[in-house]
Amino acid sequence: MPYKKTNKRLEEIATELSVDYILEGSVRKSGQRLRVAAQLIDAADETHLWAESYDYHLSDILTLQNTIAEAIANQIELKLTLEKKELLVRPRRVAPGAHDAYLRGLYQLRKLSREGAEKAITHFEDATQKDASYALAYAGLARAHLALTTFYVAPLEGMPKVKAAAMKAIELDDSLAEAHASLGLVQFFFDWDWDGSEKEFQRALTFNPNLAEAHAGYAGLLIARGLRNEAFLETKKALELDPVPVASRGEYLWQFYVFRQYDETIRQCQKAIDLEPNFFLAHTVMGWALAEQGRFAEAVARAEAGHRLGGSPFALAGLGYIYAKAGDREKAARILEELSELSNHRYVCGYSNAAIYAALGDNEQALDWLERAYGERSD
Repeated sequence: MPYKKTNKRLEEIATELSVDYILEGSVRKSGQRLRVAAQLIDAADETHLWAESYDYHLSDILTLQNTIAEAIANQIELKLTLEKKELLVRPRRVAPGAHDAYLRGLYQLRKLSREGAEKAITHFEDATQKDASYALAYAGLARAHLALTTFYVAPLEGMPKVKAAAMKAIELDDSLAEAHASLGLVQFFFDWDWDGSEKEFQRALTFNPNLAEAHAGYAGLLIARGLRNEAFLETKKALELDPVPVASRGEYLWQFYVFRQYDETIRQCQKAIDLEPNFFLAHTVMGWALAEQGRFAEAVARAEAGHRLGGSPFALAGLGYIYAKAGDREKAARILEELSELSNHRYVCGYSNAAIYAALGDNEQALDWLERAYGERSD
């Protein structure tokens, strides 16, 4: 969608997305019929390799998607495994209203905001009511609840909803990679079942090796296990597959920060901001990286932007951490008071408070908050 009204040349777009081919076309709805005109273009020389038009009933939209995918695979001589071929011929009919609600949910979720995630939940729930057997809608519901957890909703409240939706999606369609990736994140961050989490991420990548959010989530697990090199490769893969900042919860941003690659963190955050200026997490993480380099004025400006855009206690705590790192104890203390007041009526991540106290050198308070974070299963 960022390229919908762009004047950029195809070759430039392909370079930004790290792809060799561009699929473009049009989609028109007429009553209960869907007309799609698609063409595949070699981005290097803008040669038109293939073009086709399709006319399907809306209830067969998933079959249409797979028909186009298979046609393109054949055109670029991509060798599909028997398992992949079976997945392409497995689609079921879906209630048109359910799929429409699902697409609206995806649109809202990709806004990377609290309001967007909450609206996405409404749309995904609407899709499940219109078609109770629509697995993709449950997978979307899991991702939307995941987007709210920690930043706006306590893990003890949000993660069980993520897990229930992901498991329902898997019950309906065990081959749904997105659902396995969401379940992997729940088992990693909330259940603390790292072996189970690894199995879910690997299962997700078996069904869809190109799912960026699965690579990003798996990288987080590998970091926790101390497998730095392996984690870095997964993070790089996620970025190659999806340079547009829609990866779940922005894992790939903080992973560079954890690697202490602060220049790269800043670069990736800036790329994310260029594509989605309102992505609050990119501003916040960029602020952390700038603070580690001693660039405190820039760090504060970025963290303030993150707080303004996100409206999350998590982002406010990120600003407090930077003030503490900069030695401004008064402003850091003020933010701690504000977080304490906020905690009376909404979730405040215990780990975030612990980080501020640690940066202030108050280890006793930091440990107290880490104990609370442990009890809350803060991630």
